[in-house]
Amino acid sequence: MPKNSKRRISQSRLPFGLACILTSLVVGNLEGQISSQVSGPPANTKQFVESRSLPAPVKVFVTAFGNRLQVAGKGRTVLHGTYTSKNGSGQAQLVWETPGSIRFDRVDKPDQPLIFNATTGFVNRPEATPVDSDILESLMDDAAESFFYSFQGPVAHRFLGAGFRADDGSRNDIYESVGPVRAQPGQPSRLKHYYFDSHTKLLGKTHYLISDMDITTEFNKWTTINGQSFPGEVVRKENGSPIFTFTVDSAAAGPSVNDNTFSGQ
Repeated sequence: MPKNSKRRISQSRLPFGLACILTSLVVGNLEGQISSQVSGPPANTKQFVESRSLPAPVKVFVTAFGNRLQVAGKGRTVLHGTYTSKNGSGQAQLVWETPGSIRFDRVDKPDQPLIFNATTGFVNRPEATPVDSDILESLMDDAAESFFYSFQGPVAHRFLGAGFRADDGSRNDIYESVGPVRAQPGQPSRLKHYYFDSHTKLLGKTHYLISDMDITTEFNKWTTINGQSFPGEVVRKENGSPIFTFTVDSAAAGPSVNDNTFSGQ
């Protein structure tokens, strides 16, 4: 076996192998560090991410992302674009605000936005379908913002290493995490792998398995505006097939606003 063969691990195979081979050793160990059941609103109580409390690799990721999670005046991010699914495509808007509120409006359900309030939880869960929960999981739980805030708990993390080479030649720094999925009913614990591009240090994808379903949320076409990095495209795939794509046409970060955006009114 070549000396560097261990570094030539494909992006698709690494999580699958870890999930299957290390299930009892890794997953069980990490889940043992987490509360057995998480309910109600999320555990994020601090308004901002404190860089000094993060592991060294994550500090680098946060620096590449921008400081909007760390300082006042940039707490609300607004992404405008196009949402595409099997039902067609149309305009969509995603609003995210520290320390973890999110609202997603899309054209196929104009009167049913997906809203998660950082204080009260999933506002419209009673009306949400399983597909709605999956959409919110990709846009919220799988995103870089939630990864950074997850170091406040209750999530267990393991840094697998830097520079893993994928089949396409790209290299990734990979984090393994186990924690509650806030978008799903009952907030089940889930093992996930977060792939950060070794060059840009920006999140490329989040990968996990649900029974025999292989899930990937890709964050592509990153751009930097006024020192803040934003994904230009978010794609959820199940067993390799795209389920939805959110293509971002414009992005901006500004001050938090005390309004009804995350109240469901």
